Amino acid sequence: MPPERLLTTAAFTVHSFDADAFGFLSPAALAGYLQEAAGRSAEGLGFGLADLQRHGATWVLARERVVLDEPLRLGDVLTVETWPNGLDRLAALRDFVLKRD
Repeated sequence: MPPERLLTTAAFTVHSFDADAFGFLSPAALAGYLQEAAGRSAEGLGFGLADLQRHGATWVLARERVVLDEPLRLGDVLTVETWPNGLDRLAALRDFVLKRD
């Protein structure tokens, strides 16, 4: 785990608009949760979109690899923990831990 000052935690409830016809969290909604948590983290560290746009820059969440032990369903609460985890040339790396509450 990272130092406490780098850790950002965000909770998301799977709502009907985040679920597919079978009540499972859609991949697009999960990606949105991760992007939201990453954005909150970046903002807290002084690298939010508004901070970067003042310098003509931005950031994007470019690649994700997600492994879930079981699918998330309508009504589940997902806690996302995220923190920066180094650099790879021009890319900033970020780790996530997902927990079902």
